[in-house]
Amino acid sequence: MSQIFDNNMIYLLRSNEINKALDLVIGKDDLDQLNNKKILTAKLMMLLGQKDRFDQYIKKEKISSYFSKSPTTYMYHYMYYTLIEDDQEKRADFLDKFDQSIDLLSKDKQEIENLLKDLTDKKASWLGKEVHLESVDSTNTYIKDKLNKGEDISIVTADEQVRGKGQKDRAFVSPKGGLYISLNISVPDSDLILVTSQTGVLLAKALKKMSNKDIKIKWLNDLYIGNKKLAGILCESAVDHKGHAQYTIVGIGINLIELSPIPEDLRPIMTTLFGKDSKLTLSDTIENVKYYLIPAILSMQEGICQSKLLENYNELMAKKGDEVIVYSKDEEIAGTLIGMDDKLDLILEVGNEEKTFSYDKYRLKFIG
Repeated sequence: MSQIFDNNMIYLLRSNEINKALDLVIGKDDLDQLNNKKILTAKLMMLLGQKDRFDQYIKKEKISSYFSKSPTTYMYHYMYYTLIEDDQEKRADFLDKFDQSIDLLSKDKQEIENLLKDLTDKKASWLGKEVHLESVDSTNTYIKDKLNKGEDISIVTADEQVRGKGQKDRAFVSPKGGLYISLNISVPDSDLILVTSQTGVLLAKALKKMSNKDIKIKWLNDLYIGNKKLAGILCESAVDHKGHAQYTIVGIGINLIELSPIPEDLRPIMTTLFGKDSKLTLSDTIENVKYYLIPAILSMQEGICQSKLLENYNELMAKKGDEVIVYSKDEEIAGTLIGMDDKLDLILEVGNEEKTFSYDKYRLKFIG
């Protein structure tokens, strides 16, 4: 493949823009390098967890007929036995062969293959920790119950929640067609207050990477497309008598594909990322989201930079500059939305004065 292609591929892999990398290689029409193109396409599908698409692709293109004893095919088998078959012995064997033969590649090809290996290894580090359930009351409740029993559990996903929870114990509609996930993470006590906001930022960025939709955060813990809710976040911590967090659970519910019609009463306020049509199956879509989302959420364990969080959050905040309403059980106040401050309070311009509103007492409502 061309030098420009290699440079673009290296940039996208370094940036973890794997969907864009896949689009780039699929759109490349270089007949001289057709075999390498097809093997690279299959590798990227594996990495993204697009197993249904991968299975169809390798059958349609008869990938095995292009194999030769080259470093690129050794890397293919290493990824296959790491991400698809989970055969430790074969994985080690092909990695050993890859290490022995990578010097046969050009410098740029070496970098591409090594980046693919690094990304594969990072994904494998959390892939085996997931507990998947077809149906559950609530992924947050499930993981809390297991933790309270002394069980070591990190990631729980479910196809549906029958008693999904939002903030203040409100119900969260969780039908099939979405991703419902809870992660048990350990963050510094000083970062606990930032976890919900940072999760909103990370989730918005993850969904943007695979959809290119204009996703915004509604203060404090919901994601929206336009005026309709796409996803909700519920973070819960258990704190001991000294104020130290024993665990922190990050719960996320995302409406991805509309498998069944959205109830009439929810249509004005609820949406899905891809509607009724998606180029991927639901399974592939979910795996694609997890590829970007799970490592991002786990990265909070390394610490959260508050200044960067505020910068990102205010950039992604829905309805900035628009007229909105904040309300409590006692009052409603209209004003122009300015942003969020370093205490995570909402800033509104009311009249000619800036006022702040805390999430403990107030909620935000869009107008129109």
